[in-house]
Amino acid sequence: MPGSHRRMLPVAVAVAVAVVGLAACTPAPHQVTHVSEVRIGLLAPLSGTSAQLGRDAKRGAELAASVISDSSVPTPGLPGAGGGLPGLSGATLTIVAGDTADQVARGETQAVHMATHRVAGLVSAGDTHVTAAASERTERLHVPFVSGDAPAGYLTERGMDWFFRTAPTDRMLGETLLSMLGQAPGGPPRRLGVVHTTDEVGNDAAAVLASLADEAGDTITATGASGPARPTPGPRLERSARAGPTR
Repeated sequence: MPGSHRRMLPVAVAVAVAVVGLAACTPAPHQVTHVSEVRIGLLAPLSGTSAQLGRDAKRGAELAASVISDSSVPTPGLPGAGGGLPGLSGATLTIVAGDTADQVARGETQAVHMATHRVAGLVSAGDTHVTAAASERTERLHVPFVSGDAPAGYLTERGMDWFFRTAPTDRMLGETLLSMLGQAPGGPPRRLGVVHTTDEVGNDAAAVLASLADEAGDTITATGASGPARPTPGPRLERSARAGPTR
């Protein structure tokens, strides 16, 4: 179901990957600056309706920092982990969390505050609109910003020099989904139903799926909008599901 908080991977894992990626952007040994600690800001909804997602993101970020910095943390299969940042003579990694509450204005404020208080870069999790707005502010400050989970393709099409992503886009996710359906016994289904949230992110994802289905020769015969006031799929989608796919 496309929507602003769907997750193909647990958010903790996605954010941990983003933190490791950002931490890897350290100077070469001959450019070492003598620091003992590198601080990375985490923008996540630690309060409000998405607080659980934010807490998971914070745990993932802190786990990544421990793996990089703490030699007592078991890291099988990760040679060199636990010794700190090699490009900075073993400096430790510290996570500084900022609560966005999934609110754009609050996310912008937190991003600017952290970017101007000696964080090396920021990682975000949560609402796509918060990520978009906050990253525009940090772009002006020349502070690296990595999106850990936002799937909207337009985020990396804005011509920014300091914005990066580690999560797949809506199109990548849609291509994977249709590829998986194509491996179904008896061949790929030709009739599809889509349920999506009623916000801009869900609508955009549904549009991407519709485009991909058209390219593959499939037909979306029913759609259902799901939101706070409409928590269940529409009758058309329910009828389509009961009828079963056609090939």
